Amino acid sequence: MKTKEIIEKNIKTDMKKLLLILPVLAVFFASCQKEDIWKPEQEITGGDLTQKGKVTLNIKQEGEFTVVTKSEDAVAVGDLRVRIWKGETIVKEYAKYSDAPNVIELEPGNYTLEAGTTKDKEAGWSQPIYNGKSDFTVEAGKVTSAAVVCKLTNMKVTIKDVAKAAGVSPSTVSRALHDNPRISEEMRKQIKKIAQEMDFHPNQMARSLVSRRSHIIGVVFSGEGGDNLNHSFYPSVLQGLGHVAGTRRYNILLGTGTEGDSTQEAVRQLTDSGYAEGLIVLAAEDVPADDAAGLPVVTLGHPANDENGYYVDNDNIAAGRAAAQYLLDRGHRRIALLGYDKQFMVTVDRRKGYQQALEEAGIPLRKEDVVSSRYLYNTTDENQLRRLFEGPDRPTGVVCLDDAQAITLCHILNDMGLTVPGDVSLISFNDTPAGRINNPPLTSINVDPYQLGQKAMELIIQLVKHPDTPPAGLIIPFAIMERDSVRTL
Repeated sequence: MKTKEIIEKNIKTDMKKLLLILPVLAVFFASCQKEDIWKPEQEITGGDLTQKGKVTLNIKQEGEFTVVTKSEDAVAVGDLRVRIWKGETIVKEYAKYSDAPNVIELEPGNYTLEAGTTKDKEAGWSQPIYNGKSDFTVEAGKVTSAAVVCKLTNMKVTIKDVAKAAGVSPSTVSRALHDNPRISEEMRKQIKKIAQEMDFHPNQMARSLVSRRSHIIGVVFSGEGGDNLNHSFYPSVLQGLGHVAGTRRYNILLGTGTEGDSTQEAVRQLTDSGYAEGLIVLAAEDVPADDAAGLPVVTLGHPANDENGYYVDNDNIAAGRAAAQYLLDRGHRRIALLGYDKQFMVTVDRRKGYQQALEEAGIPLRKEDVVSSRYLYNTTDENQLRRLFEGPDRPTGVVCLDDAQAITLCHILNDMGLTVPGDVSLISFNDTPAGRINNPPLTSINVDPYQLGQKAMELIIQLVKHPDTPPAGLIIPFAIMERDSVRTL
């Protein structure tokens, strides 16, 4: 069951009026004159309307943003919704200001004119929200001009918007705003100028909290990572994180997404809360810098594009090569790889190492010997995995990229009448308690998740205290734990 994050969004963006004011739009029924000539005391002559009054609507709009980039969903005055209230009752309503008649007939009394964005939507650079209200009085036999100014009342410019306008990545914007020496002075000045013009304020509450030293580090799991909280690897990481945090008097705030862009979702929730001084991202291949709001970020695992520059990891290429070499040294010549997923850098790198070992031994890589982990969990796909081990030319050794996969493969092979290590030798990763008590106990590569957690927490605290720390990637050594799942041919 997924761990549910408990962060409540309590941040609302404070907005200033932006730079330009739209021309006043005033539409009148009785005249096509350009100037507003309506006079509240103007008498109505003729007809039988002496018991009623008339009102004209004069709606203006302030706060259009046009300096760097214009909204892709700009709100025109004519598109604003119009409501006329009498007390708590809506007496007139128009979906658009442009749909409203130029002169509206009303009973004498006190009214409120309300105008604003047509539909409810989340604030954003491309989703401005305008609203305005004003009171007016209708008198029998007279024409009243009801005027309201709709101001830009709900607007949020994100670091992603600034990045788009500047033509750079969000992480570059973050570094520039924090005077990271990795960004040139010219680029920093340009980005800061654009951010100022766009009225960008990165996580003001977080900044205030940081100034008071909240001593809270956000730890982010993606949906994948959240699912694996019951896997011994991640609790071991958390133990390492918690040990260092406790000794340094820091607290940990966990956040997990649920679906889709789950990592981004979890990061946004933690940054919007304003509580975290820094973030550690687990089980993520790329740093969601666009949502980090300027907070320092450390990833567990080498990001695919290395854009962030702060990470803790193993040398997974070397580990993959060592696993394959272990089997090669014991006489195995057809060696399969189980658990490859091109979406995750850890498996990509371990596959590279595995392939390097085969090439150095002069053994061509068979495409069918590189197997996805999905073949372990679906009956149809499992049958394809079983076919790999049918016949005399089957692999005699398998590198499993996780102990859990190796344990599952043991059961599949046993169902096929094959034994480990008699018929197939297995070496896996993570050296979990389940792997140690498996029958047979698994030879496994210990990547030291506890130390990974320790070093990740030490690095993020260093970044919190010293934001100008140069980009750093810490590599944790691994070790092969020899047990009974591999035999020498």
